[in-house]
Amino acid sequence: MSWLYQIEREFLSLTAQDQQLNFNKGTNWTLTIAYKGQLSTDKKGFYILSYNDSAQKMHYMATTEFEPTFARKAFPCYDEPAKRATFQITIKHHPSYNALSNMRMNESASSNGVTVFAKTTVTMPTYLIAFHVSDFEYTEGALHSVPHRLYTKPEDVPIQEFGLVFGMIILEHLTNYYKIPCDLPRLVQVAIPEKDGCNEYWGIVTYGELDLLINKTTSTTSDLIDAANKIAHELTHQWIGNHVTIKRWTYLWVKEAFGRLNAYEAVNEVYREWDVYQIMHTDEYQEAMSSDVNGDVFPMTHYVQTPSEIDARYFMSSYENASTVLYMWKCALGDEIFRSTLIRYLNDNAFGAANEGHFFDAMQSSADEHKIALPASIGVMFRAWSQQSGFPLLTVTRDYTKKKGRVALGDCRADFRNTTATHYFNTKELNIADNEVGADDWLILNKQSTGYYRINYDDKNWHLIAQGLFIASLVIKLYETLGVNEVPGEQLLRKFTRNRAVDLACLVGVENCLMEANEKLKLLINNGVPIEPNTKRQAYCNGLRNDTDYRSRLLRALGCSENEAQLQKFVSSTINMSNSLSDTERTSVLTLAYLSSGLGLLVCIDFLNNNWEAYGKLSNFQGSSNPLS
Repeated sequence: MSWLYQIEREFLSLTAQDQQLNFNKGTNWTLTIAYKGQLSTDKKGFYILSYNDSAQKMHYMATTEFEPTFARKAFPCYDEPAKRATFQITIKHHPSYNALSNMRMNESASSNGVTVFAKTTVTMPTYLIAFHVSDFEYTEGALHSVPHRLYTKPEDVPIQEFGLVFGMIILEHLTNYYKIPCDLPRLVQVAIPEKDGCNEYWGIVTYGELDLLINKTTSTTSDLIDAANKIAHELTHQWIGNHVTIKRWTYLWVKEAFGRLNAYEAVNEVYREWDVYQIMHTDEYQEAMSSDVNGDVFPMTHYVQTPSEIDARYFMSSYENASTVLYMWKCALGDEIFRSTLIRYLNDNAFGAANEGHFFDAMQSSADEHKIALPASIGVMFRAWSQQSGFPLLTVTRDYTKKKGRVALGDCRADFRNTTATHYFNTKELNIADNEVGADDWLILNKQSTGYYRINYDDKNWHLIAQGLFIASLVIKLYETLGVNEVPGEQLLRKFTRNRAVDLACLVGVENCLMEANEKLKLLINNGVPIEPNTKRQAYCNGLRNDTDYRSRLLRALGCSENEAQLQKFVSSTINMSNSLSDTERTSVLTLAYLSSGLGLLVCIDFLNNNWEAYGKLSNFQGSSNPLS
């Protein structure tokens, strides 16, 4: 056979040279390819990496990073999400290591140094296949007959508990929520050193260590919430993304936005006292608005075909922006219809691939079933959000004599709990009357910021809203109420709120905040009095060299310095090969400095002007990513 390779698209075309061969429709052919692979060092495909234990002994492992287009780096395949197949996997390795993949190990077929995995997998796309070979150790448990394991470095076994238990609880919740059993016979979670992000391989989920492991002594409230969201996000993909995948990477948001939104939904159901939807509004909604304000980001649905174009889809338009739009529809139609939509979508497209239209059809059917009156079809309305970037600006002008206003989505009542839509725009202007709003009463639409749009009111209404809030004093009052010291047994969200209040109070220079943070620092340095995890960032100066969590916080804190000489020394450490910075740390230092202050930005610019050649060489190190690119 002759072959043609297209470099940009990474396509290999094979053509039969024998004129007698005819690949007629309906005939079956077997293509056998002999190939030899090599473990990569760029954290893509099937790659090798190392870690040092607490005794500074080096250990090696091999693991996978296949999403979106890197399975082809490990073996020849139709590496597209809509192309499904079954896989029979055997891994040969040194007897001192253990091997993991999507299915359970076949004990009877395996031998010392050869791990055979039980039967073939369910039909799946290549990006959901996983291999992992290491000396990791695990803890295990089971909930309603679904076995779970969590693997880490041997020394991290004592901090596996949260990830293991929370994973079991979330999987059970999602099974009930979607009304579909877990497709694979067990679930494995793996914490990988210096890994960026997480991967939802079917039946085996891989995380960066800081994304999964919770240390009760050193982890903060933010760490706990982040880990919970990451676990819930990846386990949501076992259904939306794995049970039903996407037809093309063009529709990446169809799985990733649900991963984001349904993670909050799952965590909220398990830990209602955390009130995580408030965190979604600050972290997802506001960030999406900030990125999309100019309307120049890619829309949610954006055609891609080359690997570089596909990589560019892993950005805010597929995550924060899309999940915020989904949340708007969830609130507008109600939880019951939204859940019914997801169940219908998963059943109608089971073990197949879907695009945005399949989701719109499922939502339309659910709306029709519940007899929801809409001004147009779901497909027409939703595509206005999914196929163009930006968001609307609604201008509200009130008639204070007739109690009318030219307004839009939402109602005028002061009850902020009911967020279902009362009006839909099908024209550029909409008149709404509400006799409950007096001429001297404020009016706020888009309750709880469920709608993905901004609102501008007339001057008088803005003034009334400002009067109703006492904004200037909010931070000080909140800080004085919560203080900087944790109270044993207090509610989790209160701890989280204190963290934000202390951040803001110190940022705006509240004298008491600065004094108390400084006092904690002095007690740590002079008397060894430990600082509570949730207030370390404000008063942090030093940490334990071998504690990954402490080390990460130390680097972030150093980037906040307002001393120019200290910042110069900090950024220069990136090219000082005699220190103990890891490759990942070296390429993160400048980001920590220039995002923290204007002074940090200027110091980074001066540093790069003088050292760009040496800094540029950092990209040659294993697994690192150079900020210059």
